[in-house]
Amino acid sequence: MERDLNKYGILNSLISILNEGMDDLADVTIAKYLLQNYNRLQDLNIYNVASECFVSRTTILRFAKKLGFDNFKDLKSQFSNFYDTYLFYRSSIYGNRTGISCVEEISNMARECELFFTKERVASIVEDIHRATQIVFMTSDIYSRQSAEFQKAMILNGKMVRVISNKYENNEILDNLKQEDLLLVISVSGFFVTEIMPFIKENCAKKILLTTIHDKSYNKIFNEIWYLSETPKRGNRNVYTVFATQYCLEKIFDAYLKSLK
Repeated sequence: MERDLNKYGILNSLISILNEGMDDLADVTIAKYLLQNYNRLQDLNIYNVASECFVSRTTILRFAKKLGFDNFKDLKSQFSNFYDTYLFYRSSIYGNRTGISCVEEISNMARECELFFTKERVASIVEDIHRATQIVFMTSDIYSRQSAEFQKAMILNGKMVRVISNKYENNEILDNLKQEDLLLVISVSGFFVTEIMPFIKENCAKKILLTTIHDKSYNKIFNEIWYLSETPKRGNRNVYTVFATQYCLEKIFDAYLKSLK
């Protein structure tokens, strides 16, 4: 279970190391190598990677553990799942696949979001935000940016929000959540939530899911489900996976901001 969860945060972990480190650091060298060679990683072993990165096998092992894996073999096994994320970032929303223009698709998306996020529902969400001591987002690599933007806006307006987008297991933030707190899982296409549900089912916080997938099994785990669309939106990059989360979080932030006046 733990390793299955960590596959959803590999990209965030590697890019964080890349952005924060110096070029001569071993961790940065390894992170660059994995990002640039993901498609042939299955053909390599720890000896190959150590040799090509000019580091020791011990350094590779330590790096794997830093990402939340027991060893390099486990990291390599789960890294193969990065291919789905790769496909997401290799596609564009502007291809006219359905005969509907991108502008029309975005308009339809906004309309569907407005149907669910009514003034009354948003007001109720804002009340929950005011009551919560802690607000925590759980998301895969793909939706961490939208979560982080909401986080920054809320923090600068007096409400602490935290984002978990890698190393999901044994997380002290989750362990410390209480009944009055909010735990919001973002899984627009439903893949991430399938893995995360068994992991959070005993968490005592108020659990909320943001998704396009209408699945009754979600009601067994989540107190509320926020629907971004009337029908499921699966597959790779589309206007829902790119814009819907940000659109709805911005509506919530705007209402929260007005509630402070």
